[in-house]
Amino acid sequence: MSRSRVTSADLKNLIVWAKDNGGMGSFYRSRHELIFAFKNGTAAHHNSFELGQHGRYRTNVWEYRGVNTLKAGRADELALHPTVKPVAMIAEAIKDVSRRGGVVLDLFGGSGSTLIAAQKTGRRARLCELDPVYCDRIIRRWELFAKDEAEQIACGRAIVEIGNDGGLEGGALSSPGKGVRAAKAEPQSAGWPPARARQPIEG
Repeated sequence: MSRSRVTSADLKNLIVWAKDNGGMGSFYRSRHELIFAFKNGTAAHHNSFELGQHGRYRTNVWEYRGVNTLKAGRADELALHPTVKPVAMIAEAIKDVSRRGGVVLDLFGGSGSTLIAAQKTGRRARLCELDPVYCDRIIRRWELFAKDEAEQIACGRAIVEIGNDGGLEGGALSSPGKGVRAAKAEPQSAGWPPARARQPIEG
């Protein structure tokens, strides 16, 4: 919130993600997370639902299962990342505020849910992730979802070809809607993400 006062970000709404099961806690078990919806800049924001006028009824209470819910595949999700976000929830949020073919930026890639949600909704994704372990997991998760192979920009080889001889040491993941390319972070780089990672990818 304090950061928004320094920038031109405008708070549009406060959203409550209501889960079906409480997590671990010391007094009350937390069954929700807060999501702040900001608009950056002075241009008009995109609103695809407009109070249900276009057939999508959206409120500021989102009900989706959390990773702590007992369900099929829960163990796989926990092995992937401790705070996996539901792809369906992110996909709906993306549809709320963007158009098909637009670019979605996620500076904390985590488990890669945004990457998959963007592809499901016909958007292009740009992800950054500091931890090399999660970079690799994002790529593997996307490859299983898309039944395709990601390509590392630096050498033009499929990630599967690189194997254990040079995993990503933190970097940017770029999705054009059909494929994924990964750019390794260079500590001495002045700009991030690299220009090539921002370019549309053919495939």
